[in-house]
Amino acid sequence: MIRCRAIDQQLPLQSPLVATAQIQSSDGKITLGSRGRSLELVNWNRIVFAALAREEDLVLFTKGIFSVKKENPPKHARCVFYTDNGVAVTYTRVLGIAQEVIRCEYPPGQGISRGSLVSVVPGEGTGGDAAAPSVAVYGGAAREGQSARPRHLLCACTMVRNAAKFLREWMLYHSHLGIEKFVLYDNNSEDGLEEAAAELRNRDGLAVEIVPWPWIKSQEAGFSHCAASRRDECQWMAFVDVDEFLFPKLWLHSGAKSTNATGTVGSSPLARAIAAATRNRSQMVGQISFRCRDFGPSGQATHPTAGVTQGYTCRVVKEQRHKSLVRLEAVDRGLVNVVHHFTLGQRYATARMPSWKGVVNHYKFQAWDEFKQKFERRVSAYVSDWKEERNIKSQDRTPGLGSKADKPADWERRFCEVQDTALRDYILKTMASPDKLELPWQS
Repeated sequence: MIRCRAIDQQLPLQSPLVATAQIQSSDGKITLGSRGRSLELVNWNRIVFAALAREEDLVLFTKGIFSVKKENPPKHARCVFYTDNGVAVTYTRVLGIAQEVIRCEYPPGQGISRGSLVSVVPGEGTGGDAAAPSVAVYGGAAREGQSARPRHLLCACTMVRNAAKFLREWMLYHSHLGIEKFVLYDNNSEDGLEEAAAELRNRDGLAVEIVPWPWIKSQEAGFSHCAASRRDECQWMAFVDVDEFLFPKLWLHSGAKSTNATGTVGSSPLARAIAAATRNRSQMVGQISFRCRDFGPSGQATHPTAGVTQGYTCRVVKEQRHKSLVRLEAVDRGLVNVVHHFTLGQRYATARMPSWKGVVNHYKFQAWDEFKQKFERRVSAYVSDWKEERNIKSQDRTPGLGSKADKPADWERRFCEVQDTALRDYILKTMASPDKLELPWQS
């Protein structure tokens, strides 16, 4: 297997021109003559890159074709299916487009084989615009009635890039809370992610799956893919980043000491939190949102040896944004999300967790060498990279930093308004070795 380093492609690549003649100038230099103009090569700019079969539709994941915030069924767009030799053979209706996700009507069964390509024509169908470039493979329609009750109550899904060293603390802690399986969408990691995941499986007994997701600025599409593809496997999905730790404070009591995925899920803290949030509601709860508390460097100049939960203990007072536990069957068919939450079907409502019951500890502003990696690029399709002079006042950015990764002299003391050691103390009490010298992720 050959692994190629990903290129963060921002500008279109141009195809080479075919040379038609050699031209020698008076100074002896030889140049190549050509005809025509250079055409854009297929790259990240405009492409259909994945297809996912559901009972009701075929879902396409794209870049640079459509970008609409709410689901909209366009009048003229069509999905196109190809034969094995690349001939367009069948066109079907586009049922809906939201963000960069396209829902297609299935083609008739004959003439389309599994493994052939599928794409979308943005314009007038067979007589209009050309189909978008595609590497998405049609795997056939989903069989009706094949889904059973999800075998996991609660899973976690996140997108990672060069976060291998943070995984063990994040996974062992969330497994302790009741997460049964972890799904990692790998956005071009180069730090031994596969090896780290293998160790977590073999050494710690965790269920970890890596989904290659190399497409730049496609976090929303990745989460949509996760929600759609895991519906038959996981009842609830926690969409949290590896620097975010769920802290269901009210439910940290009996049954909470299982430190791996083999514990009794029904008695886990997160299982009890879900049961409490969904009980006695006038409308079915489709997702549970937790407010986020942003922690600062807390005086740390380097990555804390005992982990982020132990080293970062000072935060800002104001709670920022939220993250959600999502009931996958409740997600609207258009799969619209803003990373923090999903649009739900009409039958479902969102329950907002009071902060005194549970929060997300977001270790957002870490030691500078870790934090500055955020300047490389952002993974969301709808936020500007921090090096760009755009949307400077966005909540996604860090106050006072601007667009340059220059370390402030007082960085270690910033974002520190109140000491908060609640999660640190809980972990030390319940997960540390008896002599209190070592946590599970330190061994």
